[in-house]
Amino acid sequence: MGHCVSNKLWYTIQPSATLKNVGYEIRFLSEVDYQTVLATVQPIKVTIKQDWCDVGGGVVVMDYDDRVFTLPTPAGQATPILEQEFVVQVNYNGQTIWEFLAEDIEPMLVPENPGTTRTVVIRGRGLAAALGWAVVLPENMPHPTTFERTYQQTPLLSVWATLYQEAVGRGMFGWITPHFTDGEDSNGNPWATPMDFTVSLGEGYLDLLKKWCEISGATWWMSPGWHLYIWQGDGGKNRTQQINFPCATSQQANRRQVSRRELSTAIYAGSDQWIAMAFDNAAAVRWHKREMYIQTNNAGGVSDAQIIANASLQFTGKEAISQQINVDATQPGRRALVDFQAGDWITVEQPQGETIDRTNRVVGITVEITQAGEKAELELVSRRISDLDRLKARFSKLVGTNI
Repeated sequence: MGHCVSNKLWYTIQPSATLKNVGYEIRFLSEVDYQTVLATVQPIKVTIKQDWCDVGGGVVVMDYDDRVFTLPTPAGQATPILEQEFVVQVNYNGQTIWEFLAEDIEPMLVPENPGTTRTVVIRGRGLAAALGWAVVLPENMPHPTTFERTYQQTPLLSVWATLYQEAVGRGMFGWITPHFTDGEDSNGNPWATPMDFTVSLGEGYLDLLKKWCEISGATWWMSPGWHLYIWQGDGGKNRTQQINFPCATSQQANRRQVSRRELSTAIYAGSDQWIAMAFDNAAAVRWHKREMYIQTNNAGGVSDAQIIANASLQFTGKEAISQQINVDATQPGRRALVDFQAGDWITVEQPQGETIDRTNRVVGITVEITQAGEKAELELVSRRISDLDRLKARFSKLVGTNI
C-alpha cells in the first residue's frame, strides 16, 4: 500500500554577533510608494514565514526606545514610522529575499520587569495579502450594467485576470506588476480548461485566486517587489540536483509520524439524479470499511461522478505520513530563501530501508533570525502527494458551478 507523505525539516545556522554580521539587513519601506526607505534597522528578532501559493508573513521585534522611532522621517514622509503600514524588507548580502506588510503594531508601553527592554512587535502578512483588499463588484462600476457575473466556457483564471484589471481601473494595485494577461499565464501559455460558472459578488480577490488555482491545477506567487505570477501547472523550480540533504552527513535526527484519521475505503459520488461508487477492498481489509460521500453536479453525468469516486480512492485509502528532519545546513549553497524558496523541489535522503520519496517540494519555510544566529524550518511534501493534490483539484471543478 502506498503512503501519503508530508515532511518537515529543521536546520540551524551557526550564530554571529549581529544581524548585519550574519548577512541580513532589514529595511522599512514607506506606505506611500512601498519603495522609499524609511529606516534601516537592527531588530532583536525577525521571523519570516513563506508559504507556496499563499501569503506567508513575518514578525519583527524591536526595542521600542530605538532612536529610529524618534528620528525625523525622510523628506515627504509626514506620518511617523509606527503609524504607517510600511513594508518590512529582508535582505541577505544585498539580495531581497522577502517582504511583508506591517499590519499589526504591538508596543510594550511599560516593561514587564523594571530595567528590562520595552519592545514593539511588528507583524503582518506577505505582500499578496493586498489582493484581499479588492472584492468582486458588478461590471462597469460605478454605473453597473449587470449584477450577475456569469460566464460560459471561459477559463477561471482568465476571468480572474479580467477582474484584476477591473480593480486596477478602480484605482487599486497600481504598485503591483502582473506577469500575466487575460489571455495568457506567466509562461505565455493560453488559459485552458473553460467552464460554465457564476461568481458571487463580494468575493475577495485573494480567496478567489487561491480557490481557482486549486481548481485549475495552477500555482501562483507574489515575489518581493510586488511581482505577481500565475502559472498553469507547476511553477516551482527543480533544484533536486543542487539542493541535497544527505542522510549520513547532514541529518542529525529523523522522526516519522503516521496518521490514519482521514482514511476512507468506500467513496460515493452523487447528485440529485445518480450516484457512483468506488471501493478499495484491500484497504478495507486492512482498515475496515470507512465511507465518504462527495456531492457532485449534474452536468458531467454519472461517468464524471465515477471518475471522481475512482480518483478519490487514490488519496483517501492511504495513511498520511509526516517527517521531522534535523539537518546541518551551514554549508554554502543550501540557505533557505537564498538558494531555494517555497515552491522549489529539493532532495532529502532517507535512512536505509525507508521507501519515502527523496524528492520533496518545499511548501513552507520559516526562518528566525536573532543576534545569536538563525533557525529555519522547512515543510515538505513528496512528489506523490503533489501529484495527488493536482489530481484532486482537476476533479473538484466537477463538484459545482457556483464558484
